[in-house]
Amino acid sequence: PSGYSAGLRGDISVVDYRLEYRHLGKLFVPGYFNAGYEATGFDFNTEAPQEEVNGLLVGLGTSFDLIRLSASYESYKDQDPLLSAALGWKDLGPITGVINYSRPFSSDNDKKGMMDANILYHQGPIDYLINYKRFYQADGSYDDAYSVGAQFSLDNYFSWLQ
Repeated sequence: PSGYSAGLRGDISVVDYRLEYRHLGKLFVPGYFNAGYEATGFDFNTEAPQEEVNGLLVGLGTSFDLIRLSASYESYKDQDPLLSAALGWKDLGPITGVINYSRPFSSDNDKKGMMDANILYHQGPIDYLINYKRFYQADGSYDDAYSVGAQFSLDNYFSWLQ
């Protein structure tokens, strides 16, 4: 699968902006790999475009020292528009993380938002990785999913010993 985009990107004072026209080929998913080229959780059968789509992406963001805020709006032909927002921070004490929220705009009452939080907690030579997802339902209820993992780092271990 492939895709392309053309647009503008820049910043005005403390606000950065992005305006793109996008063409996404069948099954192409922008952002499938994160900054470390690790695959994100995704179901290609239900979430990837099943045919070519064209549309617009508009985004705004700003950073304050260790905190980053951003929001984007995506609108593709014959699909529900999507609003996404994110709050991220690094090294606030022993915690680094990001909280993302996305919500499609639709006349279909079953389509509600999703919140996804990824937290990295540094504790000596071990980093704890916490992922928490909340899927909002039309009736106001929600379903939660979470996972916890640990990662041992020799670099952290030797720094911790000093």
